[in-house]
Amino acid sequence: MIKQSITPTIDGLNFSLEDIQKSKSENKPMLLTLYTKGVCNLKCPSCFIETEDKQFKELTIEQYYNILDEAKELGIKTIKISGAGEPLLDHRIFHIAKYIQKLGMQCVIYTNGTFFGDDDLSYKIHKLKACDLIKNILELNISIVLKYNSFKPDIQDYLVGVKGAGEKIQKGLNNLLKMDFNRKRTSKLAIQSILTPYNIEEIPELYRFARRNNIFPYFETVLKKGSASENSNIYLTNNQIKDIFLQLLEIDKKEFHIEWFPAPSFVGFFCTELYYGMLIDNFGYLKPCAGIHVQLDNYNNKSLKKLWSNDLLIKLRNVDENIKGNCKDCVHRLKSCFYGCRGDAFLNTNDIFGAYHECWWNKENFI
Repeated sequence: MIKQSITPTIDGLNFSLEDIQKSKSENKPMLLTLYTKGVCNLKCPSCFIETEDKQFKELTIEQYYNILDEAKELGIKTIKISGAGEPLLDHRIFHIAKYIQKLGMQCVIYTNGTFFGDDDLSYKIHKLKACDLIKNILELNISIVLKYNSFKPDIQDYLVGVKGAGEKIQKGLNNLLKMDFNRKRTSKLAIQSILTPYNIEEIPELYRFARRNNIFPYFETVLKKGSASENSNIYLTNNQIKDIFLQLLEIDKKEFHIEWFPAPSFVGFFCTELYYGMLIDNFGYLKPCAGIHVQLDNYNNKSLKKLWSNDLLIKLRNVDENIKGNCKDCVHRLKSCFYGCRGDAFLNTNDIFGAYHECWWNKENFI
């Protein structure tokens, strides 16, 4: 039996427990999340991104280059590009990715996948057809996390909010597989699926499909903020979440000889980024992570090194000493779940260190 890594087994995100402990002891970050322009071609009801500002303009390409230079100097290994909209809609994305490669860091891009299945869209922004765009990504050694919620185009359309998007996303995934994007030993491709009542019946087959094709199954629950806070019809109950997690664990054990500890909000892995990462949004604001909409400081005012020394980030890196509520005394905490989603805890308790509302190991929240 293979024990699943505590982090996603995707090239650039697969940090070991030893890596995390070393990062903490040396006080050196390993991961920087960057937002590109806040534009998107989809209207996902599960979107939790909240980004708006009137004080600062969006970052310039020169500022991105400066941030990346400072990230390299700090010892950061991976740059994760995940929003505040669709990264491939930003025409500067390949300039940024090339600079990341030049500096010897790994790039991971979270994308809705429409560019990979739509020649017209790809050519409009990048002057490349879809497959040539994928070829560029391969040459730059970029890992891809692709939004993929369903095999059914109509369900996919509903869960991304745009009619016809499902076919483009499916074609995009097919193009990625056709070009052997998933054939490297360490996975370069993940499919990101949100667990909802609309796709819950096909989640087991989606999971099997990913495992069989060397694609990392990046499956997660809905974080009820942003647009998602207005769409309660896409929420599962804690009982439903627990049931599907346990079902997927059984599939992994019996069919793929993989085991992991079942706890929300991610299937088979945990969010550990607060120990070794930080986020700079498209306006330069420092945030703890994408799930916590708290603006701590701004790159326009301070260097990346000084931002890493922000008081709240330091407390979060020492979450073991600051955690509150039932999570503080839970037997599963450090060895298994790393205190769950701090974004969810903040939403429900107004305290980043509060109890994790969705966790079924906390019987008071098991409904």
